[in-house]
Amino acid sequence: MPKQHIVLLLFLGAGLMTAVPPAGAQPNQVKQALKQTEKRAVKAAQKTAVAQQEAFEKILLNRAVSSWEKRQKQPSVSFEPTPPDKLATFIFPLNEVQKRRAKQYYYEAMRQFAELKKDLDIHLFYIQTQKDDLLPAQLAALDTRIFKVEEKLARAALVFHDGPLNEARNYLLDARQVLNPFSPAQTLQPPSYLRREDRTFVKKEFFLYGKDNSRPRLKSSRWLGSFRDVSRAKALAAHIPAHMRIAFINDRTYIGGALMSWYRKGLFPEGTDLFVYFRLQDIQRDLAAGKTFDLIITDLVMKDGGGYALVSELRQNNSTTTVIALSAYGEDEVRARELYDLGFDGMLSTHDGGFPVDATGCLTLLNGLKNYYFWKELHGWKR
Repeated sequence: MPKQHIVLLLFLGAGLMTAVPPAGAQPNQVKQALKQTEKRAVKAAQKTAVAQQEAFEKILLNRAVSSWEKRQKQPSVSFEPTPPDKLATFIFPLNEVQKRRAKQYYYEAMRQFAELKKDLDIHLFYIQTQKDDLLPAQLAALDTRIFKVEEKLARAALVFHDGPLNEARNYLLDARQVLNPFSPAQTLQPPSYLRREDRTFVKKEFFLYGKDNSRPRLKSSRWLGSFRDVSRAKALAAHIPAHMRIAFINDRTYIGGALMSWYRKGLFPEGTDLFVYFRLQDIQRDLAAGKTFDLIITDLVMKDGGGYALVSELRQNNSTTTVIALSAYGEDEVRARELYDLGFDGMLSTHDGGFPVDATGCLTLLNGLKNYYFWKELHGWKR
């Protein structure tokens, strides 16, 4: 007989001995007394099972922490989930339905880990190579996400003895060691320069959607030199403020070159001054020298640093410059809220097909900026 059933029977037996109905009680009273006793016994058994599970998870985590140095010396590890036909080692005996559900839970947990790992790799790269400490809001957001994924992986580990699953849990333990959050996310209050009192977060506005809920991406008719595409670009530029100083940061030279080509063709708003940077250090040097911009469009991840570091520096210096992220990340609301809290004012996603250097890229960029300034004027944003 399974251990859980034995525990439940013991509790039921104890409850029946202590809750015997009085002599002469009516059948309904007896039935009600037995039902209450059963409820108390089930609750007690559930509480005991949860305590045993938590204790087992704690043992697993303690073992992982104690072997941290040994894991650091391993040359390489794999985080690829084990194929379903080989995922067959169970700690507890399960029937076919329970096995199928357990496998579904396992693959969902590993999928969430893979998504989290992409973001953690970026942050760990900045910390280890650029010596760039994360801001409190970033630490809080990451700590919350790590905790949720750790919990799912720990529950999956109660069922499966699996190498990739263990490596995923070990990776999160190592990441937490490096990040070293200084306060629980539930009690953390972001500093004043990260409190967005200027506007509220709305997903479609942050991703530069139009007032008709249309995405900013526009397709070219044929090529940039066509009369129709040029006229469409100029029509879009007419809705963007004139005489602005715009900085564009991207370490891919062909993207910066395409922007300069559009600028020379007169496709930007009237009187625009465009500055293209291929390294974060170059714009940081100009900002330190006193150069100002009305709008900055920046890639999030670059070899020598990217938008995360730049927007952190700007907001700590109380800069009100509008900063738009240009990134291959998809339109994920969790990431968008994190970028919003850090001080980004919008994001143009190039997830579908990258950033085109033909007329499609020009029209998409101008359309996204047009939508941003529409929402800004409508809501009265300061930046």
